[in-house]
Amino acid sequence: MLPTPTPEGAAAIRERISLLKSELAQGQSALRAAYEARDDALQLLRGRCQLVDEVLKALWQDARLPPGLCLVAVGGYGRRELYPASDIDLLFLLPYKQTPWGESVAEAMLYLLWDLGFKVGHATRTVDQCLRYGQTDMTIRTSLIDARLVHGDAQIFEELAQRFRQEVVKGTARAFIDAKMSEREQRHKRSGESRY
Repeated sequence: MLPTPTPEGAAAIRERISLLKSELAQGQSALRAAYEARDDALQLLRGRCQLVDEVLKALWQDARLPPGLCLVAVGGYGRRELYPASDIDLLFLLPYKQTPWGESVAEAMLYLLWDLGFKVGHATRTVDQCLRYGQTDMTIRTSLIDARLVHGDAQIFEELAQRFRQEVVKGTARAFIDAKMSEREQRHKRSGESRY
């Protein structure tokens, strides 16, 4: 479990958050200027991902977490398509069964990200849980298709990627497409065929 910070530690965390907020603001400003100069939306989306990646890596390294954990970008963030108002979708990938320690790591990181002003979608799972849920839940499967390691244990991430391809994706393309089309049709019915 991450230790509860001392008053001095809490002050150091506040100072670090303040510094990261400043760096984020400068980075966002530079991305906006580059977009206005070149009108390149793809560069803007990828630049935002890179900026968020750097912040997440800094927070992860500051936490000095033991080996075996990884922080994984999923969904649009995993595809490197992070729009200015989008939330960042994260998977805290654990090496073995979920424990209070794993939950506390995720919770500590989330509080820091919220302090930085991010909207975060997240899950804390093991490789086996990701595969089990990916087989039955199309939303989870879709988000894992674009999974990308941000920081942490590359070996555990590679195990997830390989097993996901073999145990969940292989041979299921037609069923996946049919399920996604059905999901889209239901969403359109709920929204009155509105594009918004």
